[in-house]
Amino acid sequence: MGKRASTGSPAGGKRAKTNADPVGPKCKEVVSAIGKAENLSDSCKEMLKGMVGDSLTVLASDRHAFQSQGVKMIGEAIKTVHKQMQNAVSQAQGTVDNADREKGQRDSTLEAAGANLAKLEASATAAKGAADDAKAGLAAAKANAAAAAAAVEAKDKEIAAAAELSKKVASALAEVFEPAKTAKASAKSAHVLEKTLRGLVDTGLVEGGVVDHVVDTLTTAPEARGTFDGLVMNAVATQTGKYTAKAEKDAQAAEKAKADVANAKANADAALANAEGTLTGNTEALSAAEAALKEGKAALKAAQAAVSSFERDMKEAASTLQDAKDDLAAFTEGAAKSFAALETLAPPPEPVPEPEAPQAETAAAPAPAPAAA
Repeated sequence: MGKRASTGSPAGGKRAKTNADPVGPKCKEVVSAIGKAENLSDSCKEMLKGMVGDSLTVLASDRHAFQSQGVKMIGEAIKTVHKQMQNAVSQAQGTVDNADREKGQRDSTLEAAGANLAKLEASATAAKGAADDAKAGLAAAKANAAAAAAAVEAKDKEIAAAAELSKKVASALAEVFEPAKTAKASAKSAHVLEKTLRGLVDTGLVEGGVVDHVVDTLTTAPEARGTFDGLVMNAVATQTGKYTAKAEKDAQAAEKAKADVANAKANADAALANAEGTLTGNTEALSAAEAALKEGKAALKAAQAAVSSFERDMKEAASTLQDAKDDLAAFTEGAAKSFAALETLAPPPEPVPEPEAPQAETAAAPAPAPAAA
C-alpha cells in the first residue's frame, strides 16, 4: 500500500506536507468534475469517484499498479469533461455568431410552410373522397366470405363427426362383437357395444329393438345362446354392415361436397381480398395525406413561433455562451489544476538549513601599554 498524503494531524506526529496540500479540497473538485461527464454511465462515474480517494491521495512515487491505473482512468475522465465543456463553448459561440443567417432562415421557412399547407389541404380532401368510395364495396364481399367460411366449417364438422362415429363403430365391432361370436363377453364390454349401436338408431340402419337385446345375448356363453340370440347376432352383423357401407359412400360424397364449398370460399376470399386491398390502399393514402397535413400545420406553427422567439432565443444563446465560458474557466482553474497537482503528488523538498550565526569573541583584547611619565 502506498503512503498517503495526510489531510490532518496524525496521532503522535505532525501532518506531512506535500506540494499538493491541502489534498482534500482538490479531491472534492475532481470528484465533482467526474460527475459532469455526460458520456459515462452512472455506475462508471461512481467507480471513478471511489478511485479518487484510493489513488490520488497517495504519493505518486508510492502508488502501486492498481492505483496508477486508477489515476490514469481518472485523468481520461477529466480530459473528457474538459473536451465536453470546450464543445459547449464552441456550439454556443456558433449560435451567437450566426444570428443574422438564422433570422433569414426562419423567415424563409415560415413563407415555405404557408405555401405547402395549402397544397396539403387539397390532397387530404381528395384522399378522403376515395377512401369513402372504397368502404361501400367491402360490405358485400365480407358477407359473402363469412357465409362461405361458415359452410366450410359446417362441412368439416360433419365429416369429422361421421368419421369419429365410424371409427367408434369399427372399434366396438372388432373389440367386442367379433370376440363375442366365440366367447362370452363381459357386461362392461357388452354395454360399450350397446351404447355405440344406440348411436346408430337415428340413421335408420340399426333397429332399436335389436340393440335392446345386445347385452343379454353377448353376456351369454355361445353354447348357451338360443335361436333368438342367434337372430340378434345376425341382425347386428347385417345392420352394422349396411351402416359401414353407407358411411363409406357418404364419406366419399362429403369429400366432394367439401371441395365444392372450399372452391366457393376461395372465390369469396379472393373477392374480399380485392375489396380490402382497394380500401387499404385508399385508407393508407388518406392516412398519409392527413398525417402530412398535420405535419404541415405543425410546421407552420413552429415556423411562426421561431420567428416570434428570435430575439429571445438570441439573448438566451448569449447567456448560454457566457455560462459555458464561465464553466470552462472554473473547470480549468479548479478541477483540472487540482488533478494535475494530485497526479504528481510528492513530498515537499527537504528544507535548506539556515546558515549559523557568527559566534561572539570571548577573549578580551590586550590592554594598551601605559604612557611614559
